[in-house]
Amino acid sequence: MIEFLDARSALKESMSQETQIEIAKLIKRSYNIVKSMERDKNYLDSLLAKNVLTYLSSIIVEIQLEKAIKSNILPFKCKIKPNSANNHYHLEMISFDNKYIFTISQTSKKERDS
Repeated sequence: MIEFLDARSALKESMSQETQIEIAKLIKRSYNIVKSMERDKNYLDSLLAKNVLTYLSSIIVEIQLEKAIKSNILPFKCKIKPNSANNHYHLEMISFDNKYIFTISQTSKKERDS
């Protein structure tokens, strides 16, 4: 049976504060990669580039997390899984005891504050 917990409880129970800090660092580093790409005016000097950059942010975050897991920097197993429509893939970070599966979602600050 699948049990759904609120994210804060699951985080506290499933990973150390050090792991949470490492994940935050990886996400920040990923966003910095995208910001440096955004500054490259040769390729992304258009309002249309915002579409790509938003999508790219999500991809880079997931790739950096996947690399950290495969390098044993983060204490998880991982899988790349398709959504139910099989038209998009996402990273699943799985606790070693298989009790938790974490996915990454990008939200705006406005959505997080509400």
